Amino acid sequence: MKFKNMYIEQITAIDGSVMMSSDGEIVGIGVILDGESSAECNINSSRGARYNSAIKYTYSRKQNNEKCIAVVVSEDGDVNFIVDGKQM
Repeated sequence: MKFKNMYIEQITAIDGSVMMSSDGEIVGIGVILDGESSAECNINSSRGARYNSAIKYTYSRKQNNEKCIAVVVSEDGDVNFIVDGKQM
């Protein structure tokens, strides 16, 4: 399914992540991100599961030499970009 702007609100209201390919194709909705934690990860206990899952997931992808960016949109409206287990 190709990404359409009119569906952003409905898709992102679903619990979990929206996973997209590098060309913008949605490959998963409601995806639970999982990854191993490391001392190199900047886990922040004051942030929620959405943020910390993105940190661990992108760090794990880096360990497998895979490129990955996570965009975390918090319920309070903050937007964070996570690359290689670190907030940019």
